[in-house]
Amino acid sequence: GDEVYEGISGQVAVNINGNVYSGNYNATVQSEAGNTLSVSSGTFSGIMAEEGNLILSEKAIQEGLDDTYNKLKDYIQFEYLFDAVYANRVEAPDNSWSAVYDHSQTPDDSKVSMLWNDAFDLLNQVNLLMGSAEQVIATEETRKLLEAQGFAIRAYLNLKLMKWFGALPVVDEPFAELPPRNMEEQVIDWINHNGDFAVAFLPESWPGEDSDRMTKSFALGVLSRTALRDIDFAKAFVYSSENMSSCNHSLGSSNGNFQADNPEIYWGFAKADNQEFNDFFSKGDYVPAFRHTETYLLAATAGFLLGNASEALTYVNALRARRGEPDLTVLTLDDLYLEFNTELNLEGESFFLMKIFDKVDEELQLDGYRYLLPIPSGVL
Repeated sequence: GDEVYEGISGQVAVNINGNVYSGNYNATVQSEAGNTLSVSSGTFSGIMAEEGNLILSEKAIQEGLDDTYNKLKDYIQFEYLFDAVYANRVEAPDNSWSAVYDHSQTPDDSKVSMLWNDAFDLLNQVNLLMGSAEQVIATEETRKLLEAQGFAIRAYLNLKLMKWFGALPVVDEPFAELPPRNMEEQVIDWINHNGDFAVAFLPESWPGEDSDRMTKSFALGVLSRTALRDIDFAKAFVYSSENMSSCNHSLGSSNGNFQADNPEIYWGFAKADNQEFNDFFSKGDYVPAFRHTETYLLAATAGFLLGNASEALTYVNALRARRGEPDLTVLTLDDLYLEFNTELNLEGESFFLMKIFDKVDEELQLDGYRYLLPIPSGVL
């Protein structure tokens, strides 16, 4: 024919390698980026047109990143509510949450499927953006900044998924079907790999309209959480100490400030029109994904478990002073657990902290196999 064939949603690529198409054509194959391959009437071979995993313009990649942030915010709201219901910190909002509250969920439970599927959909989108940026964005600084945000999102989501499901498939490129699960040690290594890259290339702050993007402090926070999960207290202490000494954040004057101007929030977002979440999250109008208070608590916990109780007390008493409470002179693990729950209640870490501090059986009387969620049946 005599046609112009255009890319579909920026995801059609023309490759020289692969299967051979041959025939008589008079056509132009054109990508959304405006790149063209003209074929005058005649026979050609060695060219394959295929639907590929590539976004072919920088503008479309940046728009895809914005969409990823929006979907991540939706996921965080769902996961925060799931965590609070599963940890019995709040009642089930309605009957659809009953199995989560009662810990009777099965592989067919819709909430469990959402927790898994929505995260892997996001990871798939992030992998597509990062792979496309590597090939399409010519300016190294722009490319590295976009990739670093992708690495931070991957680290954050993989840690969340591992908290709930244990061993996971490690995926670093777009996928149609998930590969087999990796061992937990491999997932930890993967989270650390992504977090380290994010720390290396993310800025401490973003200017202007980009001010709501992820920062180096956020990536360090994820690495600190990961180290505590991995029972690597030395690493947790190092990451937390680096965050306290080098980041642009500080403890707010009140532990009740959940507004955009809170100086301790590393990354977060304003509440929107999710009524179910808004009814649940009563702490304020701005939702933190990680904040400086948690860094103090992680440093205190890691320091205490490494034998440095005096430094751990310093961090804990700073938080208590902010609440107008007297200093502790002696610190125990129960004190630390209480501080986490007092400060970070409803912020998506309740069940994780129960497991870290060995409180699941005491507070929920759960059988051991309920410490992890079942893999959704659609995945199996």
